[in-house]
Amino acid sequence: RNFDEFIWARHAIDEHAAGRDPGMTLKDAQHIFQKNKSNPGWEAAAKKFTDFNNSLLDMLVDFGVITNEYRDDLIKKFPTYVPLERIFEEVRPRRKGIGKGLLNLPTGIRKREGIDAPVIPPFQSTIKRTVDFYNRAAKQAVIDALLDKALTTQGGGRIAEEIPARKGELLKSFSGKPEA
Repeated sequence: RNFDEFIWARHAIDEHAAGRDPGMTLKDAQHIFQKNKSNPGWEAAAKKFTDFNNSLLDMLVDFGVITNEYRDDLIKKFPTYVPLERIFEEVRPRRKGIGKGLLNLPTGIRKREGIDAPVIPPFQSTIKRTVDFYNRAAKQAVIDALLDKALTTQGGGRIAEEIPARKGELLKSFSGKPEA
């Protein structure tokens, strides 16, 4: 538990410096960080923890879910990143089945919003995030294979067809490479 608080505090100090609310006061973050930074190996372990979370972004790039530029922007914006998922008492219904959203899947990266709800410990959040990101990458691989077959098979236009991107919209090309 103390290490979870340490990595959250480390991240919170950077977030406050950037003008964002990480769900921990700056005073608390500084206190927790100063109290624990001398623990042997904690600073190195915190960096490895952030590096692991960043490697998940690399995997999303490899599968064409996000662009290199977007990944680089996230890493630059959150240099000491730890996931700060919240505990919600109400259960939100999930979209089920297939439909028009099948090919327009979200990246899996959510906007951080200030919410007054308890934070799930970062290690638990990272496990959930890892599973979510691998699921998203697997869905992208299926989508890419389906589109490739549809576009390279005579009569495949009944399954899928290429639609030009609207100006300023980021779409995934049929070659599996993101395009602007």
